[in-house]
Amino acid sequence: MAIATLEQWRDLYDLADQLKERKPWQRFEDIDLIQIKLPEYREAFTCSIMGKQAFCPGISLHYGIEGYSDVMMLMESGDFPVPSTYVMGDIHALTCYYGNQEELDDVQRKRIQELGRSYQGDMDWTYFLSFEPRYSPSDLSLEEVKRCTLVFRALIRVLDHLDEAPDQLPDFEHDELLKVTVADTGEMKMESILMPEPFPRYKMIELPEDLKQSLKEEPKEDLDLALDLNYLFTPVHDPDYDRPLNPLILMAYDLRTDFILHAHLLSLEDDEVECLMATFMELIEEIGRPAKLYVRNPTIYYALESLCKEIDVPIQIDALEELDEIYEHLRERI
Repeated sequence: MAIATLEQWRDLYDLADQLKERKPWQRFEDIDLIQIKLPEYREAFTCSIMGKQAFCPGISLHYGIEGYSDVMMLMESGDFPVPSTYVMGDIHALTCYYGNQEELDDVQRKRIQELGRSYQGDMDWTYFLSFEPRYSPSDLSLEEVKRCTLVFRALIRVLDHLDEAPDQLPDFEHDELLKVTVADTGEMKMESILMPEPFPRYKMIELPEDLKQSLKEEPKEDLDLALDLNYLFTPVHDPDYDRPLNPLILMAYDLRTDFILHAHLLSLEDDEVECLMATFMELIEEIGRPAKLYVRNPTIYYALESLCKEIDVPIQIDALEELDEIYEHLRERI
């Protein structure tokens, strides 16, 4: 992985601290989106400004339609009691945080020292993290530093312009976002548009009719089945990859007997929905149809909702708090 020079980091920190001085979270909610299209990139960056509730201020960048769809998933995740570990583990994002000193790792602390920067107190320490599904949050690569630098430079221009022309703010409450286009000449165009439809986030697999009929004919058992997907957020270092892995676990759990029926650590090559579907069918064939299926993860809910209706298995959204202790135990053992 190509690494940015100290001077490239200095440019980025200069811009990030200029943004911090402007305190954009006093004006914007994290759902008030700004899309910035730069001439250097084919697709736009969606910017989300965090910290309106005086908690964890920062700026998150999401590239392209895939990144925009991740933002929409974050906004909609409140409809499910899905753990933040899954939500944050399954997105593409470059994020600048203004946090506390204890949140920084050794690399981030050393960089701040080498840059000669001085931060004091809570929600003042500037640091960056790169998020990518299946990987642990990591330091920015050279390309990611370049992306953040260009976007932050444009975002400062946008915020300064809105200070002078606040009437150009979109109607965020009615599903508008601010679209900014920067031309090769540096000229900047701003307009309010309706939020576009995101890329379909949740995958569904349609089974053959004979297979669905076979599952429906399996006997119904006195089983309250919980299915869950969750990231452990315990970095696993593998020399074959540029960044540490973030273990993703697929778990099947019997809520009546408090027994783990199945636990599978997915590899990078595994498709989570295909593994989920295979596990669900295997459990039905081995044990029978559950009396009820409990889920908290939207990926699982939308993948199995239609099938559960067809094979007469009620599906219910539940917080499944009893699983969290199991994941914590797994984190301690890795």
